[in-house]
Amino acid sequence: MNLQELLKEDEKRLLLHIARQTIACCFQGEGFLSERVEACKALMNKKFAEAEAPAFQMPLACFVTLNRKQNNELRGCIGNLEAEAGETLLGNVIRNSLSAAFYDSRFEPLQPEELEAVKIEISVLSKPEVIRFENEEQLFSLISGKGVVLQKGFHRATFLPQVWEKIPEPELFLRHLAVKAGLPVSAWREASYAVYEVESFEED
Repeated sequence: MNLQELLKEDEKRLLLHIARQTIACCFQGEGFLSERVEACKALMNKKFAEAEAPAFQMPLACFVTLNRKQNNELRGCIGNLEAEAGETLLGNVIRNSLSAAFYDSRFEPLQPEELEAVKIEISVLSKPEVIRFENEEQLFSLISGKGVVLQKGFHRATFLPQVWEKIPEPELFLRHLAVKAGLPVSAWREASYAVYEVESFEED
């Protein structure tokens, strides 16, 4: 599957619009946040179910990232590495938009006045592929510039390819990824890895 040819430009803009409208939906009405999230999830899935974009109904995983417009600092990022049975790209964008805004444990839930101050980015993922390597040099070559999944036992974490822009040195990249997985910094040496590609697009 060629991710770069999967979505037309107007379809990318529509997905970004859906993500923003989904988050905005939760600032309306009353009740507990969890109740509003579930209501908006159902409402937006129904509202855009007939969108004339075949890729929206494909079983594709994605990440949704919120960055502050002022300084490009992260404000939330949640996603899934693989689409579960019955999941679609549209459903995952809607669900992950809500999770990035309200359920990223690194941040407080997004407030209404913050919505206009964040820029939304969506990353559509290819299926992760396990890699084999014989030494660190080969590992570094295989993961360079790609999305990376680190796994050791029950611990697992991923960095999107965009993280390479902030951490371009491979060993440091993997040390940070190990910590994200809840492991010691040196655990990256004994971990297994998978890599994936993404098609990322963000609001203007």
